[in-house]
Amino acid sequence: MKRNEAACNSDLKALDLAENLEKQVTEAITKIKDMDLSKIASTLPRLLLGGGDPFAALGLDPKLFEQVERLTMLNRIARDKCRAFVMEEKASLVDEIENAEVVSDEQSA
Repeated sequence: MKRNEAACNSDLKALDLAENLEKQVTEAITKIKDMDLSKIASTLPRLLLGGGDPFAALGLDPKLFEQVERLTMLNRIARDKCRAFVMEEKASLVDEIENAEVVSDEQSA
């Protein structure tokens, strides 16, 4: 199945977006890993009593979960498209092999 230029550009844009989201999520994970436990312990009571955004209180992007969900969705779509491409390519190779075997059998006869 041949794709048009617009479809290719759309997929490239989605890959760029996924890379940007991955960078943001990776930075947040690094921040979490590097957090001082005493800072978390001192922030926790304020969050429990006053509510507020726990991500912002910890210096993280408040949209972290949204970013992870978007990244997961983009990765799922990319894997589905890649899988379809590989399956189509595999089917094409199988057809070529079968056609080559038929031609070889006909020439042998």
